[in-house]
This record gives sequence, structure tokens and C-alpha cells, in this order.
Amino acid sequence: MTQIKTRTVTWGSIVGAAAFREGIEDYQAGRAPNFDKYLRIKDGSWNYERGRQYAAACAGAGLQPQPNRCGRSVSRIAIYDFAQNYGPNGIL
Repeated sequence: MTQIKTRTVTWGSIVGAAAFREGIEDYQAGRAPNFDKYLRIKDGSWNYERGRQYAAACAGAGLQPQPNRCGRSVSRIAIYDFAQNYGPNGIL
């Protein structure tokens, strides 16, 4: 079996994705995961699940996830917060 080719993605591209925000919102609302909704969008299902994981990690720590947008730009605070949870020393 061959390995799938990997590629680099940025924290900003993950956090800025609509699928990421919807994953957070679905988790907070207690809705069941809807991974199929983003199958046609590149990395959509991955970003949706990352948003759900981020929301769960924040809830476990008694925190609210940072808003992923500041106007039209991706929030640097949200990028930093997500990277701290997801990075080498993070829990995700």
C-alpha cells in the first residue's frame, strides 16, 4: 500500500476556513458531526474535524474558542491559540 502524498498547510488556512468555524459551532451546539458536508471542498472535512477538536479542547479547559475572523482577516489570536493546542506541545 502506498502512502498518500502530503503537503504543507498553514495555521491560517485551517483557522480561516468556514468548515473550521462550522465544526466549532456544531460541537458547541451538541450536533452530531456532519463530515460529508465538506467533501467537495479541498481539506473541508479535515478542517471541520479540526474545528470540532479545537472546540472540545477548549471546552475541556473551561475556555471559549477564539473567533476565527476579525473583519475580513483571519484572527491572529485564533491562529496562535489553535497552534498552541495543536502544535508539538498541544493536546490535539
